[in-house]
Amino acid sequence: MKAICKFICGITVFSVASITHAAGATAWGTLTELYVHGSWTMVKVDGITENPDNCISTDFYAISPLDNNYNALHSSILSAYVAKKQIRFWVRDCAGQQDKYPHIISVFVKD
Repeated sequence: MKAICKFICGITVFSVASITHAAGATAWGTLTELYVHGSWTMVKVDGITENPDNCISTDFYAISPLDNNYNALHSSILSAYVAKKQIRFWVRDCAGQQDKYPHIISVFVKD
């Protein structure tokens, strides 16, 4: 019985560990390019290279119109771009074109 419990507990821990995703904050950077599409908005930022989920590329960082806070994120990113403010992100998972880029969850803007 103990062996079965250990086996089931081990499988459960392994399953949960394999579906967890990393997340983290980026460094501060300057927006240099916006790419707006019907299925995503992607931004290029000088000075940011963090990639906690090992997405295929960090050439861009992305948000999706399916995100609950898409309008707030999009507005914050556009405002920072127009005002030439420093920006950083909290990222988790991958998104954007072919889900290749870090997915922006939160936006921080400063002078």
